[in-house]
Amino acid sequence: MAEAVASVALETLRDLLIEEAKVLFGVGDQVDDVRRQLNTMHSLLKDASKRQDMDKSETIRNWVSQLRDLATEAEIILERYAVEVMSRRKAKKLKQKLKRFTCILSEGLSTYEIGKETEKIRSRMTDLTKQLESISSEWESSSSSVDDTDWSRKTFGHGVEQYFVGMKKERQLLESLLTNDDHSSNQVISVCGMGGLGKTSLARKVFQGEAVQRWFEARAWLCISQQFQPRTIFQGLLKQLLPHENVEQHDDELVRRLYDAQKEKKCLVILDDIWKVEDWNSLRNAFPIGESGSRSLLTTRNQNIASTGYVHRLECLSEDEGWELLQKIALPNNYSQG
Repeated sequence: MAEAVASVALETLRDLLIEEAKVLFGVGDQVDDVRRQLNTMHSLLKDASKRQDMDKSETIRNWVSQLRDLATEAEIILERYAVEVMSRRKAKKLKQKLKRFTCILSEGLSTYEIGKETEKIRSRMTDLTKQLESISSEWESSSSSVDDTDWSRKTFGHGVEQYFVGMKKERQLLESLLTNDDHSSNQVISVCGMGGLGKTSLARKVFQGEAVQRWFEARAWLCISQQFQPRTIFQGLLKQLLPHENVEQHDDELVRRLYDAQKEKKCLVILDDIWKVEDWNSLRNAFPIGESGSRSLLTTRNQNIASTGYVHRLECLSEDEGWELLQKIALPNNYSQG
């Protein structure tokens, strides 16, 4: 139940990161932070639901209730974004369908007010996240082994987004680079761009594509949080590439086994949302250079992270694509192209 509510909240907020809306209101950083915190809360609440400690059940129910309230407020903000953007273009198509349209227009929200409401949600999420992280740390310290199911929450928890729009050429290009027989080129591919452009969505599409699944013998996906922990990353990747491998080893041994696994068979590793050059530098020794056939794909906002390999820079959606995406988000039940 807790995980399901967190999932709904993520679905509601994830696509607030439309570049046009971010530019319009100047609250992109705030929304980015909300998205990151929701991802953390989603993982932690999923763990909480799995364990269902009786002495903590009331606490969990309280968190779920608060998160549900936040999700509702987030939905309202989403519709406010949609109305403001559409009022500059095709508001007439939206007017009869958005349930809160009339009252929102009458409120006449300013940029300041929307930013203020987003900040309030972010502040409350920070408090909830700290509580969840605290109890999660207690659980982890009580366990001496790595649970297989833990890695499912460290990878992406959702399927490919229903809101995916455009980027067909980008997807084809990345698939071509990843499945190239030339083992000596483009072993590290980076997808770069500002927050909200769809880097993660594009990478997921590629990761789950049939051609990529057929090409690689093993695949691994891991989201890199800002609380960077190399050991946790090595364990998570190794567990996906070699499911029966013992990951309770020294760090050097983990790096060696991860390196060897990618030399022994064709592997695809996707590291999503790397922020710092030094973070990638501390990981790169685990990835072979040479004729291994394995590939690594990074998503990042920092174009300096990939000093070698192919760098693909994402651009903003076209006007038509942006309109299509906004309709899918604001009117998921009524959406039809045109």
